[in-house]
Amino acid sequence: MATSGECTSPAPAQRGRGYAPQLLDAVIAHAPSLGSVEWLQLSVSSTAPAAQRIYERAGFRVWGTEPAALRFGGATTVEDHMARQLSQAAAPGE
Repeated sequence: MATSGECTSPAPAQRGRGYAPQLLDAVIAHAPSLGSVEWLQLSVSSTAPAAQRIYERAGFRVWGTEPAALRFGGATTVEDHMARQLSQAAAPGE
């Protein structure tokens, strides 16, 4: 299994320029070269609906929700867990 454990987000000034879908497309294209990777999985905060839409357009689907997943600054955030099978037909934007 290949994992990175990284959490990334575009700088506010860079949002809305199409960088996130391009980066996600590059990750999806690169994944088969890692060997026996069949699924890509990610988690996204429920407070980031724009990010979730990007993942959905790339073929990711929610498979579970984790209440109280993150606690930061006294606030609790719900996370949706999403996955995409690599062998599926290309999603729009790929």
